[in-house]
Amino acid sequence: DAFKQFSRVTVQLDKLGKIGLLQSSKALLASADVLAVRPQCEKSFAAACTSIAADIITIDLTNRPSFTFRRNLLKQALARGMYVELCYGDAIRVASTAGRGTTSGFQTFLSCAILLVHACQGQNIVVSSGATSTMHFRSPYDVRNLMNLFGIASQQTKACIGANVIGSISHALCRVNPGKMVAFTRQTSTLGGKEQWVVRGFAKEVHSALSEKQKEPASGEMSSGDDEDATERGEGGPSAVGRGGQAAKNKNNKKKKGKGKKRKRV
Repeated sequence: DAFKQFSRVTVQLDKLGKIGLLQSSKALLASADVLAVRPQCEKSFAAACTSIAADIITIDLTNRPSFTFRRNLLKQALARGMYVELCYGDAIRVASTAGRGTTSGFQTFLSCAILLVHACQGQNIVVSSGATSTMHFRSPYDVRNLMNLFGIASQQTKACIGANVIGSISHALCRVNPGKMVAFTRQTSTLGGKEQWVVRGFAKEVHSALSEKQKEPASGEMSSGDDEDATERGEGGPSAVGRGGQAAKNKNNKKKKGKGKKRKRV
């Protein structure tokens, strides 16, 4: 398949006037595939979580923000399908540029990242590089180790650099094309062991459901047990009605014969 590269725009929300401009600027919203906002104050953070039609909320954690990560606001953002971004490149940059024995910038990043992850409860978190130099890039395994320092659980680290990234792109495509559905497909041969186990289990369930459906009689047909029940009740198709009527006639004839014999004896 052809490789597709998506474009992204990150808007700094340092003034309240930019919020209204961003919401009214349709050209800016359509200029990029993915729209990210970086709030700088309490009101812009609240607007980003509740009203702004964006895909990603990214926060500069190298400097302690002037607002708190309120869980109720982040919960609204996650319910709207938005994602929260952590840039590990910022942590590496402040750690490498700080003087020897100075770790205040890195410690500030770690403490803020732990608070943000706790407020999001580890959900809808995207970890990207945000690197300004090639020296700040790290391999996926190193990034997953850094996520453990950020307070992200080990079972969630893979999603932060995989499924959640795809989810943010899906949200962006649905935002640009409202009323449409976006789906990503993968070959089963590329799945991991656990994912293949889930696919196999789902395939077995589908196969068993189809086999049970094939065993069921088609509409308009009756099984032998249903046919016998219908005969006893005098219901069902024409044959059942005929047999039921014949049984009723035989019963009436026996009653008439019994009455005739009693009269002769008297």
